[in-house]
Amino acid sequence: MNEEEFRVRYLESSSLGTRLGIADGVCVFLKDNRCGIHPVKPFICRQWPYLPALLVNEDEFEAAKGACPGLRPDGKHEDFVEESRKLNESS
Repeated sequence: MNEEEFRVRYLESSSLGTRLGIADGVCVFLKDNRCGIHPVKPFICRQWPYLPALLVNEDEFEAAKGACPGLRPDGKHEDFVEESRKLNESS
């Protein structure tokens, strides 16, 4: 499919800008809890869950825990930040 068809079919506007479409609360490319476009997924998806907003803002981190089953509900923000730091050092 060409770029224009992709934009019309899969992208939508949000308060933060253009994003991949959401259906039933999840990305339209998430199938069986796996990314259907993993080799070409957007940068923001490759960053997840270590998005800058979650790293610098504890309230954002707490909100994300309610939306993402991969983030431990009992996880502490400072541990999350430290985990991100360690991952970046090993990269």
